[in-house]
Amino acid sequence: MAINYGFFNSVDNDRTYNADDMSNYFEGLISDGVYSNIGDACIVKSLGPLTLSIGTGRAIINNKWVKIDSIQTVKITPHPNLNRYDAVCLQCDMNARVIRIVVEEGTPSTSPQLPKINNTSKLKELVLAHVYVKANTDRITQSDITDRRPYKIYCGWVTGLIKQVDTSELFLQFQTACEEKQKEIEEWQTTQTNKFESWMSEQKLSFETWYNNFKETLTINVNPATSKIYTAETDESGHAELPFTYNENQAVHVYINGLFAVEGEDYTIESGKIQLNNTMFDSGGDVVTFVVFKAGVVSGGSGGTAADEEITISDIDNILSEVEGFND
Repeated sequence: MAINYGFFNSVDNDRTYNADDMSNYFEGLISDGVYSNIGDACIVKSLGPLTLSIGTGRAIINNKWVKIDSIQTVKITPHPNLNRYDAVCLQCDMNARVIRIVVEEGTPSTSPQLPKINNTSKLKELVLAHVYVKANTDRITQSDITDRRPYKIYCGWVTGLIKQVDTSELFLQFQTACEEKQKEIEEWQTTQTNKFESWMSEQKLSFETWYNNFKETLTINVNPATSKIYTAETDESGHAELPFTYNENQAVHVYINGLFAVEGEDYTIESGKIQLNNTMFDSGGDVVTFVVFKAGVVSGGSGGTAADEEITISDIDNILSEVEGFND
């Protein structure tokens, strides 16, 4: 083991120092990373179809300093069939004695992973950004770029002697991605709305066509001249014998004490008798009036006679209004 120290004045050249001695002076004082308040802080942006820019700035890597005083560019080459992640890095190569910008390409895959980064005593890299490169793409957008400068595991900001951290551009990629995603959502919503409105129009047209055909075919043969009125009086249990023979081909309106009655609620007809169900009619002696029409559902010209008229169910009320005693 050795103890290293410095600096002392040389006496007869007994104290010589090199660049590593000078760089190691900053170890513990200034951490590796990017200066957040110098230039563009080395931010990575989309510059064109497949071109990225690295902004101006200053960084410390392996205790060596680097200053970028003009915007740098790198090219991305997509894989023809598979996606991958690339890493835009500041690389310190101790053997070549150089600090440069490199693009570490990840392994193309259907489920791509982030590329491995060098971190040894001879070769160290700071990841400025990860880039998602779609297969055979012709464009890298800002939303494909993930800023890694704030994260110590990848890069980090220089700390120590630097007290102030400028965060003015930290969320550029996040904001751009949100704007693009919002645009995609709005386009999707517009597409779905148009599809729904088109579907609703089709359903409405289909229903209207069906309904019009239904109104034309659902008619009733009614001969007003053969309509008859019958009356009966209920006993104490609310029963009364039907004064006519009831069958399915008849349309019948029932009135109890002059009030129109609803079948199933106010009365039921079964086995030639009518039973009053409403508690309003439970003392017996109620007068039940039957307006009976000879009627049946028909289609085309069948099921009727020359004297018959085709009318809809709603027309029955109009006929009743002309029957004496039932227009009050």
